[in-house]
Amino acid sequence: ARPAAAMRGVVVVFGDSITQMGHGEGAWVACLQDAYSRRADFLNRGFSGYTTRSVGPLLDAIFPPEAAGGGGGGSSSKPYLLTTV
Repeated sequence: ARPAAAMRGVVVVFGDSITQMGHGEGAWVACLQDAYSRRADFLNRGFSGYTTRSVGPLLDAIFPPEAAGGGGGGSSSKPYLLTTV
């Protein structure tokens, strides 16, 4: 049997400063994280000051292609991606 943590989905929250600051009490990312408690792990990838154009060239560094398949551990499925840019 797989541990419960390995069966959770992963949600990558990607965006600008609104995303970066989304983890305070009552903030939108925190509310999502609370709603999906024990069902998904959340990774905040908010970058204050970045725009769609400026972050484009950095996507491979932020989301390495080898990590897309979940190869090292945890869930073997690709993460969900939620963006606010």
